[in-house]
Amino acid sequence: MAQYSRQVFPLLWPILEKDSLTRFNRLCQGWSRLMGLRGFIYPEILSSIVANNALRCARVALQGSSPLRGRRADPNGRHPYGYTALHLAAETFSVEMVKLLLRHGASANHRTEGDYVIEGLLPLHVAVENASMHKYLEDNWADGHSPNNLISLLCLPEMVSVHLL
Repeated sequence: MAQYSRQVFPLLWPILEKDSLTRFNRLCQGWSRLMGLRGFIYPEILSSIVANNALRCARVALQGSSPLRGRRADPNGRHPYGYTALHLAAETFSVEMVKLLLRHGASANHRTEGDYVIEGLLPLHVAVENASMHKYLEDNWADGHSPNNLISLLCLPEMVSVHLL
């Protein structure tokens, strides 16, 4: 994994930003030996694909098409930080990515777990939380709330004083 992080990951981001299937296939052909173990590619790769909403690349990764030499992305694979690709798709409101992941076997019943996330969240919880925040912004940004208030709300929810709300 360390070799992948150093060599392949920096090449992957610009490809995913454009959802370039041709460049993704070339990368996979040249570096597939570093992109996973046994029959699966690393969950970090699928997370990167989902974060960039690269639907065409996601389809190839989930199907395990030829450039991946039989490896495929596990739609229920957990990122080392404790979430699945479906959590990330829900967080970014990518309806098409959610549909694609579900078609390839992603479970909406996997909960977050680990030291780097709030434990026990379903993808639905993540989507509702983010929708609530977006609704708050839509309703209140124009009413004179300063960015400092927003930053306080996002960074220190347990310490937000009543006067900010």
